[in-house]
Amino acid sequence: MEKEAPDDLYPLLRNFLFSAGKWLGLNVKTDYRQGLLELYREMMGFLRIAAGYNESYATCLETVKNDLRLKLFCIDPSGHLKEAMKRSKASLFFSATMTPLNYFHKIFGCSETVQQIVIPSPFPSDNFCLLISESISTLYRDRHRTKDDVVADILAMVKQKQGNYLLFFPSYQYMAMIHSLFLSMQPEVKTIIQTSGMGKRERDDFLSMFVHENHKTLVGFAVMGGVFGEGIDLIGDRLSGVVIVGVGLPGISPEREMIRKYFEKQNRSGFEYAYLYPGINRVLQAAGRLIRSENDRGIALLVDQRFSTFPYRNLLHREWNPIRIKEPGQIATAVKRFWGVR
Repeated sequence: MEKEAPDDLYPLLRNFLFSAGKWLGLNVKTDYRQGLLELYREMMGFLRIAAGYNESYATCLETVKNDLRLKLFCIDPSGHLKEAMKRSKASLFFSATMTPLNYFHKIFGCSETVQQIVIPSPFPSDNFCLLISESISTLYRDRHRTKDDVVADILAMVKQKQGNYLLFFPSYQYMAMIHSLFLSMQPEVKTIIQTSGMGKRERDDFLSMFVHENHKTLVGFAVMGGVFGEGIDLIGDRLSGVVIVGVGLPGISPEREMIRKYFEKQNRSGFEYAYLYPGINRVLQAAGRLIRSENDRGIALLVDQRFSTFPYRNLLHREWNPIRIKEPGQIATAVKRFWGVR
């Protein structure tokens, strides 16, 4: 990581663009023309970003085999967004997971006069039940020790009512560990699992398994912040419940650490801006897969003892009214009560 711009590189890229532009203008038909055109466009985009390089950026260098990868990383996008908003008469930011508002107010570069409006959910509150299993640690160092407890909570959730369930985990590795243990304990339950690098057809096949009036329980395993954590609609009985394991914190990386250090100096909120707020938004997005219309009903189970502490509990939607759970038997009782199962 470097705080200085790679100024010595820019003249070389401009020379490349000049020469490549002249050759592309000749429209010579070769098998490498399309590849060169794509590289030309990428270099144009890189230099456009470089033109706005300032103290809110960092230069990231990474060695990949014999290649050197360089990235201009924007730590704080608020300045660029503020300039963009100046070019319009009005701007509207809207999302069901824009929490907390003061964080987005800062990141979006909004002025002090910007209005903030929180609109309650239009869906009946009785249609949604939130359970928080607050006695299990999903910290990386504790995951092997508590994996049996996590699976016990999941089974207490999915065995009470036949339906489709979607489970979310903070990483592929953790998801695979729980999936393997789940299968060994409950082999008769059908499961599907997200894989890294899924194409569109594979994603569509995954979602197509969540059918209406499923005659057998289906349990899907997915990763928070991935393609199934937002932007999908499994309306009606295509989804009966979601289980979110962990608080969604992004993994530690050089880029995240740059964000943490930058905002620690800015407003003493380095951990919150780099990890806590992005993590809780993953949780809210995953939970938001459950209720997509006024007729949907379902249960969400959050598994992590940190959800019972103020920094995390305070960021959940206020209308959720969670039921705090100590052990799997309480989960089973709450699920049966919600669905009216005897």
